[in-house]
Amino acid sequence: MKRASDPRRYALHFDGKADPDVLGNVAYLEHFVRRIASNARMTILNMISSNIALDLAKLGKGAFEDEGGYSIQALISTSHIALHVWPKRSHFMLDLVSCRAFDVKEVTEAAVDALKVFKVEFLQEVNDATTITDIDSKPASNRPRLSDSPNRPRLSRS
Repeated sequence: MKRASDPRRYALHFDGKADPDVLGNVAYLEHFVRRIASNARMTILNMISSNIALDLAKLGKGAFEDEGGYSIQALISTSHIALHVWPKRSHFMLDLVSCRAFDVKEVTEAAVDALKVFKVEFLQEVNDATTITDIDSKPASNRPRLSDSPNRPRLSRS
């Protein structure tokens, strides 16, 4: 049984492919992050957007590093929203983490629609401090899991 003081965490981790024209429009992406926060009844305290310069020598060479794109982070009163996009790869990563519950399906559907997602590579819902649900098409043996992370804090049950 959980005590009232137990930490709670609700999260959506969404990784996929989307329309590169949408991913290249930073003003639209900022509006999208604000809309997600508003629809989830979350208050944005601060938001920053960073333009990641394109280094052609690194394009397509493994890790998504200096391949041009944007990172948008919104500090919300209950945690954060982070959106990272790489238009040249048509790739995005969206994280929404909060200590207050939100409608994961609604946020996911809004992202699919707004970003024009055409491929979901990883979709994970964490609906409290202990439950993880993976929702994607990859075989279980091939997908990363938060529960396998050596840095993930272990919870004691009292």
